[in-house]
Amino acid sequence: MLSIYVVKSTYQNKNILYHTVTKKWLPDNCTGQELKNGYFLQGQEKQALHSVFAENRDCLSLTITPTWECNLRCKHCSVLNNLKLKDDEVFPVDKLFAFIEQYIDVYHPKYVTFDFVGGEPLLRPKVCTEIIKRAKSINSIIVTDTTTNLSIDLDEDCMEFFEIIDSINVSIDGNHEQHNSQRIPLLNTLDPYQKTHDNLEILLDAGHGDKISLKAALKDEFITKETYEEFLRKYAYMGIDINKIKFGCLHPTEHIKTSYNEMLAFQQSLQQGNPIPVPCCKYRTASVFQIEPSGAIFDVPFRWARSQVGTLDQSLSEIIAVRQQMIEESFVCFQDPKCMECPVIGYCWGGCVNGQPLHKGRPSDYCNQKRLQERVMKMAEDGEIVHHTERQRPANILDLTLGKRIPLECVNR
Repeated sequence: MLSIYVVKSTYQNKNILYHTVTKKWLPDNCTGQELKNGYFLQGQEKQALHSVFAENRDCLSLTITPTWECNLRCKHCSVLNNLKLKDDEVFPVDKLFAFIEQYIDVYHPKYVTFDFVGGEPLLRPKVCTEIIKRAKSINSIIVTDTTTNLSIDLDEDCMEFFEIIDSINVSIDGNHEQHNSQRIPLLNTLDPYQKTHDNLEILLDAGHGDKISLKAALKDEFITKETYEEFLRKYAYMGIDINKIKFGCLHPTEHIKTSYNEMLAFQQSLQQGNPIPVPCCKYRTASVFQIEPSGAIFDVPFRWARSQVGTLDQSLSEIIAVRQQMIEESFVCFQDPKCMECPVIGYCWGGCVNGQPLHKGRPSDYCNQKRLQERVMKMAEDGEIVHHTERQRPANILDLTLGKRIPLECVNR
């Protein structure tokens, strides 16, 4: 007997069996062993779901927090409770590379990415530079970037860091008033907006314009067409590539809760029954880790919950096992019996986790399962189900930083 997640369809003029969770297909005349290996059989439903989250990627993504010190206390900061006035811990660079070597020995990733965040990474530029220099000896393609408020004095160490990093993501939230209303300095003498603006000029004069991306996160009342156009004009005129200027609303954090309108939009998205082939971005990764100055390792999609998966002193197998247990205990569909019985769970996944304040762990109470099932079955009957997934997962993702394309299978999706 086939799994409830398997539908019959056609692809390239062949009859196939398509798995709506794993998004893999087999010819309809395949062997029983092939069905078993692909989790196509009845009773293998949970194995299929777990395989989506346990699948090893071709890219090891490391989010490095060199320090929890920061010169600002932004109202919308998702790690505000972790920030310190003084952080005496020295980032364990040697242990980091021992962990990387262990991962490479097991999984052989084609790419290794380093994302330097904070705190404020520019308060530890030497550590960031050392990591990038040592990473060049790794037998993988290395991609590096940093996210910074860019509102500190730029010394020689900072400029050396900017010289060797691939991408610089600068947080600047709208105009002078809007930015400073959210980004509160520890020192009253600092004007965060003006300092960031002046430092942008320094980086542009140093020839780093092709590395810079701007990211603005504004309150709903500031999101207007006029504000957006003014923002684009100002920084495009300065010399920032207009395609690297991102302008959006604040994401809910521990300090800024999900708004009623956002929850309502989540509810409506479930009721529309639109097929979504991939789970929420909080879960769809198996090779992304945040590493802190203490050597603690957190799973980045769960960072909002401060979920630790281990330390740099532990084995990789222990860390991966803890992460899988976290998914088992927190993934909303695993907690909702109606979701687990749904034959098209792989085209819904319980929606975005930001909707949890509304559905309280039971997205099936809001889901239009009948409509969704009809749409998925229609795609299968028309031979469009494979093509639909391919359209939702384009062949590659544009990497604006490097001006090239990285294959999607090498990016955590």
